[in-house]
Amino acid sequence: MNEQELLVKLKKVRQVPPNTWSYLVDKGYVEAAVEEEGAALGRPVEYLVEAFDELTDAAAPVRTSSTRPPGRMGSGERVPAQLSDYDTERSELFSEYLLISTQTSKLRSPAVLCNRG
Repeated sequence: MNEQELLVKLKKVRQVPPNTWSYLVDKGYVEAAVEEEGAALGRPVEYLVEAFDELTDAAAPVRTSSTRPPGRMGSGERVPAQLSDYDTERSELFSEYLLISTQTSKLRSPAVLCNRG
C-alpha cells in the first residue's frame, strides 16, 4: 500500500488536515505504515489512526473546570453557600435591623400621623 492509498483510507475514519499529514510523514509514521514495520505490521491504517489520535490528544487544549459556572457541581445542582459564623451573625443582625426599621417607618407614615390628629 502506498502513501496515497493510506491517506485515502485514513480520511475515511478521520479528518486529516494537510499539516497533520505532513507531520506524520516527517516523523516516519507513514513510512512505517507503508513498509508495515514494527507496530504497523499487518495493520497500517490502524497504526496511522493511533498515531493521529495521539497527536490530536497531545495538541488538544486541556479543559478546566471553569466550563461550569462558579457554584455549580457536575450534575448541575448548586453548591450551598458556605458562610462563616461572622457572616451569618451579620446577616441575622441586618435582618433584625430591617424588621425594626420597617416597623418604625410604618408608625411614621403620613396615614398613621393623620389618623392621630
